[in-house]
Amino acid sequence: DDEVGWLGEQQGAAISAEDAAARLKTINYEVASRLMARLPRVAI
Repeated sequence: DDEVGWLGEQQGAAISAEDAAARLKTINYEVASRLMARLPRVAI
């Protein structure tokens, strides 16, 4: 099975919201806010 890491650190490599924003030609806040809107919320 293949794993994909979107943000964070995995196997010694890391990508930040700033890195993703540069690739998408936007700002880091937009990357974070769009990603957070798609993540499920779980109340504990």
